[in-house]
Amino acid sequence: PKLTMRDTSVAFKVTSSNVTLDGFTVQSGTPGVKSNGIGVLVSRTEPGSFVSISNVIITNITFIDIGSSTQDLYGAISVRGYNALHSNPQVRESVPVLFPGADPFVNIVIDRCRFTDSGNNAIDFWSVKDGRISNCVIDGVTGNWNRGNGIRGVDLQDTTISSCDIENISQVGIKILGTGTRNVALNNNIIKNSSGVSGVGIMCYYGVNKITIRDNEIEDCTNGIIITGACTHIDLEQNLTFNIKSSPLSIGGLSNNITVHKNEFVSTLGPSVVTVLQSWNVKIDKNHILNHDFEISRGSDPKRGILIGQTNGATITNNIIDATYPDTDEKSNPIYVWRVFPQNP
Repeated sequence: PKLTMRDTSVAFKVTSSNVTLDGFTVQSGTPGVKSNGIGVLVSRTEPGSFVSISNVIITNITFIDIGSSTQDLYGAISVRGYNALHSNPQVRESVPVLFPGADPFVNIVIDRCRFTDSGNNAIDFWSVKDGRISNCVIDGVTGNWNRGNGIRGVDLQDTTISSCDIENISQVGIKILGTGTRNVALNNNIIKNSSGVSGVGIMCYYGVNKITIRDNEIEDCTNGIIITGACTHIDLEQNLTFNIKSSPLSIGGLSNNITVHKNEFVSTLGPSVVTVLQSWNVKIDKNHILNHDFEISRGSDPKRGILIGQTNGATITNNIIDATYPDTDEKSNPIYVWRVFPQNP
C-alpha cells in the first residue's frame, strides 16, 4: 500500500507503546517535490508527559521525497523521546531535555526501511534507550547542518546502528551527539558520497561517551570520521576509509581516551591522514595508511601521515605507513608531533 502526502504535516503519529508499522510506502504528492511533512513521528502525547513510549517497530517502509527543508526534526522518521528542547551556544543544534522523573523512550526499532531523496534528516533518533537502527538504505539527503544528515542520534543509550547503506548525503552520514549519549555501537555501515563542503561519514561530538565504531566503510566523502567536542572513551576499530578529499580521521576539541586500532586509510587526498589536536590519552595502534596521494605545492599545508598536536598521553605504535613524504619539506613526515597542551581535562 501507498500513502501520498499532500498538505499533510504527519503521515503516521505514534504516541503509545507496543506498535508495529510494517510494509508500505510514504511518498510526496508530487514526484521530486519534498512533502514538507513528517513520515512517521514517535512522540509523547504531550511534551510534558512522564509516560515513556516503548516497543515500537518501524520496518519495511519506503519513504520518497519526505521531509521539510525549513523545520528541524521534520524528516522521514522523527523519534522524539525528550520533554523539551533548548538551545546551547556550544553547539549548532538544539539540546533535548528530560524532566526529573521522566524516562527516555525504550526499545524503538527501525529496520529494513528505505529512504530516497529526503528533504531533511532521514532519521532523527532522540532520547532513546535500547534502540536499534539496522539494514536501512538511505539514498539522497539535502539540507543544512541540522537537516542534511542520514541519521542523527542525540542522547542515546545502549543503542546500535548497524548494516545501513547511506549515500549522497549533503552533511553527515551518521551523526551522534549529546552529553546523555553512552554505550552506542556503530557497526558495519557503508557510507558513500558525503562530498559537500561539510560532508562527513561519521561524526561524534558534544560530549558523547563510550562509543564503538567498528567495521564501517566510508568512501568518496570530504571527511571520514570526526571526533570532537569533549568526547570520551571512543573505540575505532577495523574501519576503512577510501578516497577521502580532506581528513580520513580527525580527533580534537578536548576529546580523551580514544583508541584507534587496526583501521585502514586508503587513497587520501588531503594533507594529513590522521589528525589529533588538543586531546588526551589517544592510542593509535596497528593502523595502515596506504596511498597518501596529497601533493605539496607552493603555499600548501605539509604532508603528514599522522599529525599529533597539543596532545598529552598519545601513543603511536605498530602502524604501517605505505606512502612517500618529501625530504625537501622538514614539516612533512610520516609522523609529526608538536607541542603539548597546558593541562588535562
